[in-house]
Formats: sequence, C-alpha cells, structure tokens
Amino acid sequence: MSNGSFDFIADIHPNLIRLSTEKYFTSSNVDVLIALKNQIADFKKYDNWKYVNNQFVFSPSNGDNYLDMLVIIYRNWINQKIFGLSGVYLI
Repeated sequence: MSNGSFDFIADIHPNLIRLSTEKYFTSSNVDVLIALKNQIADFKKYDNWKYVNNQFVFSPSNGDNYLDMLVIIYRNWINQKIFGLSGVYLI
C-alpha cells in the first residue's frame, strides 16, 4: 500500500500495566495514558513529525509537541471489557 516507503518503528513499553477493575475501552485507555505519563519522563522521542508549509516533515525528537501515535494492545478482553494490557507501542 505504501509502495515500500512506510517504516513502522516502535518501542515496546517495558512494564506491564494492569488495571484494577473491568472497564470499557474508553475508560481503560484513560487509565493507561495516566500510567504512561507517570512512567515516561520525556515523550519527545515519540514526537518526530511536524506540519510545515502544508506538508508533514520528519524531524527526529523535534516535532510539534504532540505524540505522533500510540498503539494499545490489550491482553485479555471479553464483551468489550478488559482485564490487563499486554503491550504499549510508542511511535
């Protein structure tokens, strides 16, 4: 689809984040983001794109002060509720 021009580079968050109760995805995502904010001191590593002159420009660790992408993968889920988190990928 990208004709060979798309690179997906990510880190796997080293700590398992466990949620204390069953929650729907929306509430769970908020809890995960709070946990990540407390565990990662500097998100600048994951801010590598900025919008300049109507185009996106890659600039390592010098982006637009917005996290570029966060992928949350839940380990266990039943009926749209979750029990834990298997990995968080920061891009």
